[in-house]
Amino acid sequence: MRIESIRRLARVRHRLLLMQLQTSVLRLFAALTFGFFVFSITNFG
Repeated sequence: MRIESIRRLARVRHRLLLMQLQTSVLRLFAALTFGFFVFSITNFG
């Protein structure tokens, strides 16, 4: 019974880690896109 609960907890933690990774990657991608946008405006505008 205890092993089952530990497995369930580990699965939930793994899902939370995956969600955090996805959000951080999305945030990084947005920051890179924004930076490239500003860079292109300031250089070629």
